[in-house]
Amino acid sequence: MDSLPVYFIHLTDAHIKAPGAKPFLNLDMSAKLRILFAAVKELSIQPVCFIISGDLTHEGDTADYQHFRTLVDETAADFGAPKLVALMPARPS
Repeated sequence: MDSLPVYFIHLTDAHIKAPGAKPFLNLDMSAKLRILFAAVKELSIQPVCFIISGDLTHEGDTADYQHFRTLVDETAADFGAPKLVALMPARPS
């Protein structure tokens, strides 16, 4: 019995910050996420889902999470695949 390959995309530690905030490590992580989704699109595969884990945003504030959600919804929309998000728990101090 022949089976077709199953593809999923796992992203981790995006460290997204809202527009106008000081960039994490002086990097535009939003632009890097857009580049990543464009590169996946060029692979000509159809992922069954996107798994996004780790530090989704850098500061963890509401504006960062709202921007993260908008960014992921916009960039992943062409795939029509679900997005499964898993946050990293805070480390005890």
